[in-house]
Amino acid sequence: MKLYDAEKANNYKANRAIFNPTDDLVLNDGVLWDVRSAQAIHKFDKFNQYVSGVFHPVGHEIIINSEIVSLILPSLRRDSSQYFIRLVLLVSLLDLLLKKFQAICHCIRLLFDLEV
Repeated sequence: MKLYDAEKANNYKANRAIFNPTDDLVLNDGVLWDVRSAQAIHKFDKFNQYVSGVFHPVGHEIIINSEIVSLILPSLRRDSSQYFIRLVLLVSLLDLLLKKFQAICHCIRLLFDLEV
């Protein structure tokens, strides 16, 4: 079985195929593969020149440079595009909530500064 596609490869200098703890997924040259079907699930962006990433020992996350990608959502294996759309929406929602929370904290701080 060959888990490599020249068109999808990122051509890392120190590439090593990395298995997840359950041995059903492989991260090779920046591409996540399903071992059972020998099909590419997703191609990750290239964040550095040397290694494509590693699986967290628990197996639910991939660490690529300073980025962490969660594999917990079950839709990743079925339809990776839906997974990443959901991930982008979730990150956008969290970013919006964080900005609102920061604005509220800033207003509260200003109120306390005025009272002192």
